[in-house]
Amino acid sequence: MHKAILKKTNEQVVVKVLRPDVKAIIREDLSILVEFANWVTSKSTWAENLGFKELAIGFANALHEETDFRIEARNVLQIQNTMSKSGLSVHIPNVYVEFSSEKVLVMDYMDGVSAGHADDVIQKLGLDRKVLARTLLHSFLKQALVSGIFHADPHPGNVYIDRKQGFMTMLDFGAVGRLAAPQQEGLKLFLLGIDHTDARLVYDGVTLLVEN
Repeated sequence: MHKAILKKTNEQVVVKVLRPDVKAIIREDLSILVEFANWVTSKSTWAENLGFKELAIGFANALHEETDFRIEARNVLQIQNTMSKSGLSVHIPNVYVEFSSEKVLVMDYMDGVSAGHADDVIQKLGLDRKVLARTLLHSFLKQALVSGIFHADPHPGNVYIDRKQGFMTMLDFGAVGRLAAPQQEGLKLFLLGIDHTDARLVYDGVTLLVEN
């Protein structure tokens, strides 16, 4: 990550650059991982039932996506579209598509601090932690249940609190989750079943999630 300034507008931006050797290293490591998963699955019924091979392949595919910043830019735009209609105070940085490519990603610079180290900012601005947590939760539900694409790496370092206004910003969209329509319906039924302590709804929801 590098901080920069756009010449024409003097806007502060963040430039994410892919190291030249990363793809080759990842490709070699993932090849070893998938081969190992194949071997373990062939030797262990437990690993086969667990879907160990499929998990390894899924992980490999997801990591390959993270080395193509065009995919990350597309993820950002999709989630940005969802959140712009949500009414929630959660910001998604703007992507400068004209300056971005497979190996370079240019985005808004956010003057904030990680949610994991935001005590001083929260106290200074008089923010309500419960409101922040509820807003963040609702933002994920909006992403998953409305658009079917959601941020899949929500650790504190990827959630920033703005130093001046206190709104939250989500960062790093290299890893996202995607839900098809049946899975979205399954998740809705599952959550509704838990809320109403209705075992039948929970069962129907889990069935849709697993079968799709």
